[in-house]
Amino acid sequence: MTSNDMASNVFYDRYIRSVLLLRERYREEKTRALPGGRTLVLSPHYDDEVIGAGGAVLTQIERGHRVRVVYLTDGRMGMPSIPDKALVEETRRAESHQALEILGVREVYHLSEPETMLRPGKALVQKLIPVVRGFAPEVVLVPWFFDNHVDHVEANRVLLSIVSELDKSTVILGYEVWTPLIPNLYLDITRFASKKRKALMCFASQLEQVDYIRTTMALGKRRALESDSGGYAEAFLCMRIEEYIDWIDRSGIAAIKFV
Repeated sequence: MTSNDMASNVFYDRYIRSVLLLRERYREEKTRALPGGRTLVLSPHYDDEVIGAGGAVLTQIERGHRVRVVYLTDGRMGMPSIPDKALVEETRRAESHQALEILGVREVYHLSEPETMLRPGKALVQKLIPVVRGFAPEVVLVPWFFDNHVDHVEANRVLLSIVSELDKSTVILGYEVWTPLIPNLYLDITRFASKKRKALMCFASQLEQVDYIRTTMALGKRRALESDSGGYAEAFLCMRIEEYIDWIDRSGIAAIKFV
């Protein structure tokens, strides 16, 4: 068995144990009340924020809340057939700009860490702290801690590295991209479904590889059925920051070196 196989086995073992615990914890505790306020979206890649939380972003903007999106990586691994990585980064950044225009997001930051190599190193943290400190978010959206992509797991380690910059009342919303989570918050996004679909269509370079429109909208249908809302819904793991950190600690995910 290789080290990658061992890491994968550890990941899935901890994932299953955590899912069972989360399911028991939130079996009866469900809400449809999206917390309001200044909203910081940590997006490991160009498109994650639309796939996992496009409806939530649209909801917050409709409510009049400021939304700030922070892209953590540069996107240069997203078009494998193109050797010019600077061109890939430029292409994907342009796609994200178009998508955010549709969502109505005006505050965007690019931290440009190498894609698939995201780590909460000193240089990244120093770039992120002023973005967070100058915004004082009341809500933070991040891929949930078992979303199975190395950059998505690392995004949670990045979150841990800036905890001191966040108020204790800050609410964390873990969102799903690759791996379904155990939700305790369902958000009906039916009225925003067409806008979310339109925003997803902006990521042409990625849609050539995976039909994210079909998979994302199908998951939205399923989440709506689960929550009896009809139409489309997004699902989140919603916790105060101290509780979210506690779940990361209990899960053991922060100790895994690679996924």
